[in-house]
Amino acid sequence: AGAGGVFASVSVACAGGAALAAGPHPEALALLASAHYTLGHFADAAPLLAQIAEPSPAELEALGWSHYQLGELPAASDALAASVAAEPGRASAQLRLGIVYLERGGDFATEAPYAQTALLKAARLDASSADAFHHLGRFYAPSNPDKAMRCFKKALALEPDHADAASALAAILLAADDMRAVIDLAHHTLAQRHDPKWAHRLVGLDLLAQLTHPPAATGYTPAEEEGLLLAAMPHLQRALRIDPDDAQLWETLAFAYWRSGKYAAALKVVSHLRESPGLGSDLARFI
Repeated sequence: AGAGGVFASVSVACAGGAALAAGPHPEALALLASAHYTLGHFADAAPLLAQIAEPSPAELEALGWSHYQLGELPAASDALAASVAAEPGRASAQLRLGIVYLERGGDFATEAPYAQTALLKAARLDASSADAFHHLGRFYAPSNPDKAMRCFKKALALEPDHADAASALAAILLAADDMRAVIDLAHHTLAQRHDPKWAHRLVGLDLLAQLTHPPAATGYTPAEEEGLLLAAMPHLQRALRIDPDDAQLWETLAFAYWRSGKYAAALKVVSHLRESPGLGSDLARFI
């Protein structure tokens, strides 16, 4: 365990012993609550934080986030709202309040006084927070995809390896049928050492699509075609390890094996697909 975790563990033991020996002394109670919270023991932290007679904005934030982690959303938003009321400039509490409102859904997720206001305040208070812009994009996505796209791009500009912002942006680009942009985003995401299925799927399919639509004048040489196939197959294989129920990808992988001369591997995939419902017509003819 790291130094913080070790310190928190020692604090739990010492403060817990003090509380048992002398009752809920305010300082011991606060120390014990903070230690449980730091260790991620939210079920232990929440009732202790709730016992603090005059909680600080930080303790109210910790209480609210503990409730959130436990799935207790109304209690979470109440505590976080109290935290930002006590300290309006507390960016982390504003962000967490906005996240909780989004998760509560309904008016909390769609009406301006709730999620939007909290997330805008979080972004203004900490303009370097990629999370604030990511969740602000989540707020705008159902009603204003263009504004959501700008928020997700801002999040990625601040934090290029923000996987959630990349996935959310990809969904909007796919809905807009902007395939070149989403494929570029997939390459960017994989270059950041993230491993989402959608990125591997799109990169693999794009590489194979280049074989379906070769340059009109000369087409690809056998070596170039083999290079595209060898580049595509690892992406298809990885996407299928993440989601082995994607029938379209299994069909695509079978064609890739067959076209590259890996007939035994293609037949192995075909044998797997024979047992799958909804076999594609092209693959059925191939079989």
